[in-house]
Amino acid sequence: MKKLLIICLVFCIAMYITAAYARDLSNSGSGTWEYEKELTIHENSGKSLADYQVLVELSGSDFPTEAQSNGNDIRFTDIDGIELSYWIEKYDYSGKHAIIWMKVPYIPASGTVTIYLHYGNPSAEGVSNGDEVFEFFDDFLGESPDMDKWQINANDYSVLHSKLRINVGAISIADSLALNLNDGYVLEGKIMYHHINSGYSGSLSAQSSHYTLNHNDGADATNLYMRDWNSRDLLRLTASGSSINYNCGGTMNVFTSEDNVWYILGAKFHPGGVSLTENRTQEWVYNCKWVKNINYISLGAFHGPESYDIQDTSYDWILIRKYISLEPTVSTPTS
Repeated sequence: MKKLLIICLVFCIAMYITAAYARDLSNSGSGTWEYEKELTIHENSGKSLADYQVLVELSGSDFPTEAQSNGNDIRFTDIDGIELSYWIEKYDYSGKHAIIWMKVPYIPASGTVTIYLHYGNPSAEGVSNGDEVFEFFDDFLGESPDMDKWQINANDYSVLHSKLRINVGAISIADSLALNLNDGYVLEGKIMYHHINSGYSGSLSAQSSHYTLNHNDGADATNLYMRDWNSRDLLRLTASGSSINYNCGGTMNVFTSEDNVWYILGAKFHPGGVSLTENRTQEWVYNCKWVKNINYISLGAFHGPESYDIQDTSYDWILIRKYISLEPTVSTPTS
């Protein structure tokens, strides 16, 4: 009898903790989460990482089919039940494929961290939020650029259906970043080029001032990643900031793009140079010993004139995240 009472007591305590824990997850809609998967994050660089953005990709049998069709009930917690910030980059329910970024408070060098994925609450509201995950983020919600983030130097631009389109001119971040990209950060953007014309395309640029002047006449530390003049080829121009030129060279054909196709373009900065990426698969490595810090980013016309007619370019989102050459990996989740 005593043994039975102990079993019942343990069961009741467990049920109470579980119920309280479920209620503590944000925006529950008075519902509860019915499913949980355990994820293991592996640190691969030999360095401890703090507040690091980790990519979780779910597909096939790993995809949470019991979740809402838009992923609104996705939540992540650490082993202590503390909820983690995350952003859903892609959630294709019918294709069973999700790309999600979460911010992990601490990952020990060469160690592992256990994270729990929760889902299966039809009443939950979405809490995906890139601003809480990344060092800088904008997915262009609303009807105009966020003036707390950007300064506008464009005569023809628009924001429609959460997409920024620049036809003439440029925009740059309003204030310098509170970080130096060349210390180890990735600048990424989801970008579409609409057609070619006699002008450089909308750029994904990073430099030591608001804009890189033509021919780098301001001696910026800079990396320009953009369509070439009257071409579908993506070029890059890189400078350390030591002189008035692109002393770290240029590449006239990083890759050839197509019109009206979305690309995820990236620039991985580190103290010894930059690596450019296309759709997180192809990667091109360029050496450059920076002598100035890179703490501005800009879109559209790389040199900033309001009346410069670029090849019309759309931006779905822009983000900056931390970077280390051997990124953390996530093991196949288990139920």
